[in-house]
Amino acid sequence: MRTKTNNFTLQQAKTLNELANSDPEDIVNLLLPVDILVGHLSKIALSETQYARIRNGHPCESAIASEISSLVRLYYTNRFLGIATYEDKYLVKPIRLLNSVNLMAML
Repeated sequence: MRTKTNNFTLQQAKTLNELANSDPEDIVNLLLPVDILVGHLSKIALSETQYARIRNGHPCESAIASEISSLVRLYYTNRFLGIATYEDKYLVKPIRLLNSVNLMAML
């Protein structure tokens, strides 16, 4: 039986019965942030102008001072947007973004 996957242990898991017998507010508190699975990637915080381009699937420029990985996490107003590639000449290209309808509701 598997007892651990990456940083997630069996002690953190909940059974379906436990969830079914829990209050909805308690279940929400058990949820982990969606970006926890990509937490190892470098983070880029976007400006409003950059966000406008990225949310429409267009690349944007982003000057990052330090060495970062070729895959990055994107954030706007401290909210996780998705992942992108970070290429030569400071070009950020979105790969996978959260549903844009949900993104607009969050902002």
